[in-house]
Amino acid sequence: MADLKIKTAYFGGSFDPPHAGHIALADAAVAAGLADEVWLAPAWVPPHKHRRLSPFSDRLRMTELACEGHAGLRVCADESEFALAPSYTIDVLAKLEEKYPSRRFLLLIGGDMLATFHQWHRAKELLAKYPVVSYPRPGEPDSAAELRKHWSAEETEKLRSGLLAAVPLFDISSTKIRRGLEKGQNTDNSINTEVFEYIMKSGLYRKKGDKID
Repeated sequence: MADLKIKTAYFGGSFDPPHAGHIALADAAVAAGLADEVWLAPAWVPPHKHRRLSPFSDRLRMTELACEGHAGLRVCADESEFALAPSYTIDVLAKLEEKYPSRRFLLLIGGDMLATFHQWHRAKELLAKYPVVSYPRPGEPDSAAELRKHWSAEETEKLRSGLLAAVPLFDISSTKIRRGLEKGQNTDNSINTEVFEYIMKSGLYRKKGDKID
């Protein structure tokens, strides 16, 4: 029997701020037919972020602005409803499955996450339950030999089967972007105009006492 559920890629992250690399990866997953929709989900309480994040409402609004005009991309705000702390991906996905029974979820992760995916909370259970789609950045250890250090042969094959091809390369550092924003600069035009204008108006990332020119 054909699977009539809507293939939905869950793409979680701090999105502080969302940048061109995030959007390119999400667009590529839809274009490749791996997902009918990609849900970009700003994390409520990211488990592995130690720096102070921008407020959830600001990260949500910036992600909405970043996704405007991109067919197949949707912003998921459900983590604020679930209020999990920390918001582990496997727990969020379980709640999304319960709330949206017409959807079949898969997991979309950034290339820099693949090498450390084995460190995620209940990682083996997460991989067993959900297809994982990723696009390794240049230089990231995505080879079978590297993955086999932490995963079985079957798990390694499953991870590598979800590798995306032909995604535009974006060597983007969120830290570098935030440092530019502290000075009122959009580094390498890595965030779109609407997001940049929102940041400038809101005073996000500015150091206390700084003025916008």
